[in-house]
Order: sequence, then structure tokens, then C-alpha cells
Amino acid sequence: MKYAHFLALVCVLCLPMQSALAINICTEENTVEVHSPDRYICGNGICETGEVCDDGENNNDYDPDKCRPDCRLYGCGDGVTDTGEECDAYLSYGEQNRPNVCRNDCTLPRCGDGIVDDAAPYNEECDDGNLVDGDGCSANCKLPVKIHSGLAPSVIKPLSRQIVPQKQTSEVGKHEEEAKIKLYKEQKLLSPSKGEK
Repeated sequence: MKYAHFLALVCVLCLPMQSALAINICTEENTVEVHSPDRYICGNGICETGEVCDDGENNNDYDPDKCRPDCRLYGCGDGVTDTGEECDAYLSYGEQNRPNVCRNDCTLPRCGDGIVDDAAPYNEECDDGNLVDGDGCSANCKLPVKIHSGLAPSVIKPLSRQIVPQKQTSEVGKHEEEAKIKLYKEQKLLSPSKGEK
């Protein structure tokens, strides 16, 4: 009799340690059939009809790779970054192509994914869905800078792709323009007018 009590005590002590190490996945063999879905108790450590897993008090929605409090397996979209996921932003799900957030497939935003992530640290100006230069968006998701002869470089506004010429603001450029006007006026004064010969 003492031996049976000892084994029962050892098994009781082993159960919490075992459930902390592995997830209690519900299968046909270990699931207790419950005929009314509102009668099963998620979180009691017993697999019942309607549950995918049940680790009892170890169910949580903050540790990676755990059975969740609703007795569902962890996975992409549960708000916890699990093994194999780069991120998991529960709030962004259902919003396809939302910039600057974790993607719906639990990957981080990246240049070439077709979504313009314009906030830091991404700072994309464009994203045409590839990493090819020369097609209007560079391989590092920057817009090309156009150079017009005689003018300062134009900058293409991000997203709208409108060209906005930059104004000459340097003192050298200002003085050169003034010198040209002065020279023009002097030449006009020195040249004979139409009536003179």
C-alpha cells in the first residue's frame, strides 16, 4: 500500500513538469468526448471535444510555442512571435498591404515585397515588388534622381512621383546671373543703334 501511495505522489509531481516541457496536443486517443460544446473546460489540462490542445495552467498568450488560453495551438496571427516567425502583430491581421507593420505571413517588412514602408527604419520611397534597378524603383527601394542640364537636380516626390525642381540658392549662382545681366546691358550700350552708322 505504501508503494502505491509513493507512485501516485511521484506521478502527481511529474505531471506539471511534463506539461511545461511539451504541449498536450489533443488527438482522438486522448480526447474526452463532450456532447455539448459549452460543457468542455479549456485550461483544465484534459483534452475535451472542441480543443486542439490543453496544457492546463500553462496555457498562455505571452510565451512562444505554447497552447493558447482558448485551447488552440500557437501560430501566425496569435500576437506572439513563435518559432519560425520574424514577428507577429495580431492587430494588423485582416488589413492586407498595410505599410510599416509585421506582414500577415509573420515576416518583417522588406524592400521588394510590393508595399511602400516609408517609416523608419525602412525609409522606402517606392516598392515595385522586385529588387531590379532601372525600372523606376531601385533595388534598395529608392526613387531615381533626375538631372536636367543647367538646373539643380530634381527630386521625385515619394509615392506621388511628381518632379519638383530645386531652386538655385547658392551665392555663386546668384552672382553669376547678376554678372550676365550686367554684361548684357554693357554690350547693348556699346553696340550702335539701328539709326546710327
